[in-house]
Amino acid sequence: MPRFTLATALVLFVLLGAARFGQWGASLTADESYTLNYAFQPVSSIRSAYDSTNNQVLFSLLLRFMDQASPKALLFSPAGVRPLQLPSILASIAALPLLFCVASRLFNRPIALLSVAFLGVSAWHLMYSHMLRAYSLSVFFCLLNIWMLQQALLEGRKRALLALPFGLAAANYLMPTNAYYCAALAPWAAFELYRSRRPRRPGGAADAHFPLLVGAAFLAGAALTVWLYRPILKDILLPPIDRLTWTDSLAATGARLENSLLILGAHRPFRWLVLACAALGAYYLWLSRKRGSGAGMLFLCTLSFPLIALTLQRMIAYPRISIPTLPIWAMLCAAGLYGALALLRLRRALPASAFRPVLLGALGAILLGLIYSGIPLG
Repeated sequence: MPRFTLATALVLFVLLGAARFGQWGASLTADESYTLNYAFQPVSSIRSAYDSTNNQVLFSLLLRFMDQASPKALLFSPAGVRPLQLPSILASIAALPLLFCVASRLFNRPIALLSVAFLGVSAWHLMYSHMLRAYSLSVFFCLLNIWMLQQALLEGRKRALLALPFGLAAANYLMPTNAYYCAALAPWAAFELYRSRRPRRPGGAADAHFPLLVGAAFLAGAALTVWLYRPILKDILLPPIDRLTWTDSLAATGARLENSLLILGAHRPFRWLVLACAALGAYYLWLSRKRGSGAGMLFLCTLSFPLIALTLQRMIAYPRISIPTLPIWAMLCAAGLYGALALLRLRRALPASAFRPVLLGALGAILLGLIYSGIPLG
């Protein structure tokens, strides 16, 4: 890796990682009280309690085990807030280098740096980075599943498929709606298998048995999810109490789409800049569709399939359900910004020698959005 890229990435990781400690130890919200109420119960009760979607089972179990392993009581203790917030903080920090790896393989390192910057200043990602809810871990595990599939499909590393079922089940066990985002990876995997009919390396994606292994990994993840949810599987499959009518659900599609589009930024000045970059990113993918068709298919599947599924399930358009799409929007915005700079360079409106300084300036401008968007850090 070039020194410039390595140095820039390290600076981003340190600055954006430190920003996630800005609200460490903050007072708990009413939403977090649901998590504590579930985590305070015995393990058997946590696994069998599903009176509402507020029981994010795997996260509640994690807090329960932390409380039991600690010499001092953490649940409902003022001194226990900071330790209990660490899983969310660490997951949000770990998502940054993981996104860099995913975007580097899909595009290139400059787009990967911009992707990290966009995700790092996301108001939603920052807000949930310290909260006792499963949203931060959902982003991490959904992104981890994409990385494992990349390793298997694009690098020919079959061993990644051994871990994939556990990654899929972990994401689903955090929140049932994450199953839509995990399922959306299946058509992308099928597309990559179709594109990789010629082997890139011995034992790679063109192996005659490789598609069967990929399908088996997805089926194993689904089976493991069903097994984990078996005490409350009927409750999950039953229509929710607040289920919308078909008319209201179709009417709420616009709200779901808006929540999905605006998930990166919570404040309007920063929000419309993000949307402009996302539109440029879609155009960049179209122009480079032969080289970047894999990325385009991944974005299409992960952004559209959950939206359709939530509409058919007639769920209320909660913005936080769209949280796993954050890395996708970050990469799309980064591709748009990079594509605009590359176009200026191609047309000689931007000298080649100025490309790197302008890229650094773009990174700085994104980081300034952290301040001007009004995100509280202290």
